[in-house]
Amino acid sequence: MMMEQMESSGSPEPVAESRAESLGVDLLLEGFRGMGSPFLSWMFRVLPWVLILGSALVLLRTGLLYFMYASWIFTVAINILVFNHLIREIPEDLGLIWDRGVVSAIKTSGERSGEGGDCYSVFIKEFQRLLNHQARWASGLLFWLVVSIRSFYEFWISLPYGLTGWIPLQAGGLSAYWEYFKLQVVVYFTVYMVEKPLEFFAGAIIEPIIGLVVGIVVWKIAVIGWMVWHLDRYVELHPLQGHEDGGGGLGPLAEICFLNALIVTISGLFLALWIVLGRWTPCGEVYTPLFQMLLPIPLVLALLCFVVPLLEVHEGMVASRREARAERDKLSLEVQRIGYDLSSRARGLSTEDIEASVKRLDLLQKVYEKGSSSPVWPFNLRILMKFATTQTLPLLVLISALLNVGPAGLYEPLMRSLESLMGFLGQI
Repeated sequence: MMMEQMESSGSPEPVAESRAESLGVDLLLEGFRGMGSPFLSWMFRVLPWVLILGSALVLLRTGLLYFMYASWIFTVAINILVFNHLIREIPEDLGLIWDRGVVSAIKTSGERSGEGGDCYSVFIKEFQRLLNHQARWASGLLFWLVVSIRSFYEFWISLPYGLTGWIPLQAGGLSAYWEYFKLQVVVYFTVYMVEKPLEFFAGAIIEPIIGLVVGIVVWKIAVIGWMVWHLDRYVELHPLQGHEDGGGGLGPLAEICFLNALIVTISGLFLALWIVLGRWTPCGEVYTPLFQMLLPIPLVLALLCFVVPLLEVHEGMVASRREARAERDKLSLEVQRIGYDLSSRARGLSTEDIEASVKRLDLLQKVYEKGSSSPVWPFNLRILMKFATTQTLPLLVLISALLNVGPAGLYEPLMRSLESLMGFLGQI
């Protein structure tokens, strides 16, 4: 097995033959559509730039009055841009692990053949089907509804003279309260829209659209993690020993999970930065306790998005290492046998036989050394450091909140964290 891996990793012919037998894996990857509808693809391409422009206009019109709101809009835009990059990366990364030969037939065979192509094709089709499942719209509409209700509620509680209370209900019963509610809806879409156009436009249009987009993103993030987690249920994984990505050739899966986690992490960075700034802002005492309560959520979710989908891959790599060790044990016995034969029978062998035995011994030793390090996780130190760097600032802020450390105690570690973060952002 190790000899076969060495030969296959060094020669493109087996990979090319296997791809020719894959029954359209390449075509499926070329036609992979992670967004589904053209309208949705267009909206996700345009919306982040509209939001960035909108956040700039808010700052220009209101100054620092709505700086937090503008920064939230900007954060959502960055999230969507990262998500768009993730969707583009999926077919490329799936193609990479196929080209490297680390996926083979389903659990019944160790040979990568047309059957393996069939299984991987099923995986790709199922991946695309779930990404574009109608449930994505249900998730989007749920978030749209929640955000719309919240926006209308903010208008509702802004009404004067306690009209948001139960006075109409007490005066005329449910029918009177229903008529009053309908009247306020009309006021919301007429008077309120004219008197406070910025608040109306944000609450009635921009925020519900953001809610719809966030709901769709949440569905797709869950699907991506689910499919990576279940990859080994469709195909067998054969990690490549000594591959340059440090993850047995399965590094692209870790990149997918990292981007998945990064989308969640960006929200944590928003909360962390405003917790720090809240010490110097007028409304900090109001929102800082809330943000401190919310901050653990993106931290935990990011860890889950990065680690959990790779657990099944990790188990498959551990099983592969056990098989590789068994093969290395056989190689060790063969090396010992050839070495013993050379030392004990050298005088009775011809020069040609000795040269052939020495060449075979050298080859076996190279194969043995090549299999000395078998990775058990599909990521290397670089990916792990990228993930850890993005978590540093939210984690520091959370720890400081729990320990009640003042700004002076946070300054130096925060500055180092920001420098690391800037260095990381400059590399992606």
